[in-house]
Amino acid sequence: MPSEDTKLQVLHQHYQDTFKVQQQHLRSRDRFFFLVLATAGVMLFQMAFPQAASNAFAQFIAKKFEIQQSIDTSFISALVWFGLLALVIRYFQTAVHIERQYGYIRHLESQLSKHYDGKSFTREGKHYLSKYPCFSNWAATLYTGVFPILLMTLVATKLYSEFRTAACPLPWAFWVDSVLGACIGISVVLYMRMIHGKK
Repeated sequence: MPSEDTKLQVLHQHYQDTFKVQQQHLRSRDRFFFLVLATAGVMLFQMAFPQAASNAFAQFIAKKFEIQQSIDTSFISALVWFGLLALVIRYFQTAVHIERQYGYIRHLESQLSKHYDGKSFTREGKHYLSKYPCFSNWAATLYTGVFPILLMTLVATKLYSEFRTAACPLPWAFWVDSVLGACIGISVVLYMRMIHGKK
């Protein structure tokens, strides 16, 4: 049977390891967030300057992969949709994991702080939540409320733009983009439900 000192050392090491892993996930989340923004920017460019965007992407792909024949613009659009969906899923997945881990970290802190009269190991618990700054609330609102709504708006606007310019009957590319857009929308709704339902 391990002694109390050994238990405390193991608990403290586990707390440190858990916090390091959390920091890695935070960096990943931030990277995915900026990649989502970059891909959203590509979509906005496609909507604002459709012909210029198609030409630029076609030239880039042809040069990068040494393709001689012309590239269908609907194929490029589908690639952008696939990219956005993949990044959105990874971003939300990482963000949800981080939120879930905070509860576990606070639990570890409460176990450790018992050995210090409740005055230590409160970084993510009591200390973090006490006198929570207004700016932090504002930033959280942007990340968990405004950003998902803007993302949904972008997806809906892009699909509407494709619908308006599509030939009749609607081509297969529009239906592929619609399915990908719907998957993004479902991801956004489930993410917001998890984040705001938890609160």
